[in-house]
Amino acid sequence: MLNHQYSLHETLLHVPLLIHLPETLSVPTPRRIAHPVQTIDLFRTILDLAAVPAPHSTSRNLLPGVEPRPYVVAEYGRPQVPHAALLARYDLEPADLEPFSRGFRTLRTAQHKLMESSDGTVELYDLDTDPDESINLAKRDPGLLAALQQQLRGWEAEHNAAEMSVLQPELQIDDAVRERLQALGYLD
Repeated sequence: MLNHQYSLHETLLHVPLLIHLPETLSVPTPRRIAHPVQTIDLFRTILDLAAVPAPHSTSRNLLPGVEPRPYVVAEYGRPQVPHAALLARYDLEPADLEPFSRGFRTLRTAQHKLMESSDGTVELYDLDTDPDESINLAKRDPGLLAALQQQLRGWEAEHNAAEMSVLQPELQIDDAVRERLQALGYLD
């Protein structure tokens, strides 16, 4: 029902990407980047390959010789769930939709993932032993939880990150775009 929506779990964040570069670019042998990266790093990598100066230093080049990020961060603002449409289409009560009306911010290292929600929920996963994110370690490992939360607070301060806010009301989109988004699982 809410397949591609309202979450920052690995099934949505861990997206494989293949890039085929023109032969005119001098690049090392093809390789797999195993460490977590952020989408903004692709921007920097492409600019560096094209020998174009980057307009900011937030992103990192993914080519060899650049130290990987110690962690990556992802955010999902507090969505405005289309209550009326979902309640009309499915046999649901308004309370059934409350878990989907919250924002998320997550910090992911090579092994661990901290996910905080705007409703105060805190989740901690060991992605090596629990890639499905089914065992919340937040209460089992308070030391690790505190360390990752400290890193996330540092990131928030460095990036002047605002409180997780409500997104703008639903946009009006044409029927063709709506049908395509439904086919991809982004809309019901």
